[in-house]
Amino acid sequence: MGKEIITILHTESSIGWGGQEMRILLESQELIKRGFRVILACNPRGRIADRAERAGLSVYRVGMHKHLSLISSMKLFRIMKKEKVRILNTHSSIDSWLASPAARFAGIPVIRTKHVGLQVKKSFLTRILYVYLCDRIMTAGMTLRQMFIDKKIVTQNKIVSIPTGVDENKYSPHVSGKVIRDEFKIRQDQPLIGIIAVIRHGKGHKDFLSAANEVLKINKECRFIVVGELSEKKTSEDILSKMKELQLKDKIIMTGHRDDISLIIASLDILVSCSYYEGIPQSILQALASAKPVIATDVGSCSEVIKDGETGILIQPGDFMALSKGIISLIKDRDYAGKLGKNGREFVLKNFSVEKMAGKVENLYRDLLEQ
Repeated sequence: MGKEIITILHTESSIGWGGQEMRILLESQELIKRGFRVILACNPRGRIADRAERAGLSVYRVGMHKHLSLISSMKLFRIMKKEKVRILNTHSSIDSWLASPAARFAGIPVIRTKHVGLQVKKSFLTRILYVYLCDRIMTAGMTLRQMFIDKKIVTQNKIVSIPTGVDENKYSPHVSGKVIRDEFKIRQDQPLIGIIAVIRHGKGHKDFLSAANEVLKINKECRFIVVGELSEKKTSEDILSKMKELQLKDKIIMTGHRDDISLIIASLDILVSCSYYEGIPQSILQALASAKPVIATDVGSCSEVIKDGETGILIQPGDFMALSKGIISLIKDRDYAGKLGKNGREFVLKNFSVEKMAGKVENLYRDLLEQ
């Protein structure tokens, strides 16, 4: 009799395409290589759906518009029974509330992956979701894991940190970004500073623009690139208004969503992450793997990757003056910038490989089934 094939169901109610959704797909593909069967139930408007199908996953489109819907929960329950699901892995708030009770009725263990470092309040509903409706919590970093423990939401044996892995071949100092610079008419000798993040509240894009304005007072040759999907209309309007106010239109490139992120990163001199809350942004890991210097805000688990002065520069969220000073220092001191990039790549290859991530997730799944 052959070895049992374990079926994992991932659920995702988000409609966007960012680091969280990329992690789900990357993790799924790696687990399939290891002999698991992975299926996805997602919002019908979710950008992840088509990508998951192209990657070979079976995809169910289920209405996930509100936290409580008996119809949606029943659909998810039927999917679990039909597909003989052994483990449910939820990723966002709405799909967790819809799918977790269905899994409980189906007798299926539940893992809740917590990607973003938003503060979790200890409350009756929090206790229901994290204590009674899931068996394990997976976080993208140790800082977020520790927050759950410090607030006594769950015990430490119930929560595990498994950071996202990065493809060291796709994100490498050997990749050329010339095609990107040619596309946007940026000379090879012009400093190019970029932010790669879905454009929504909390990602700090306005701080990036304010810092750009300060940098341009010192070095008018610099150019800045904003890469990311326009997911929130108001935030997008605020950014365009800020660009107009600071008269940055000719200095800032807004690309919208791009699929060629490895080439974008290869074209940069500096990557910036200005977030007010995070787990560990994939753009940071990807830039470090590409040996690019990174400036990041000290939020979530960023400090687990960015060691100030060693693998990058850490600043406080909202401090655009510190960000501008960091950018200027890296532009002026290319040796220092190169050292940070080199150290960063070595750190990522040692601690954040795709294989390491997949191995830890596999162990979590198998341990949960054994128990």
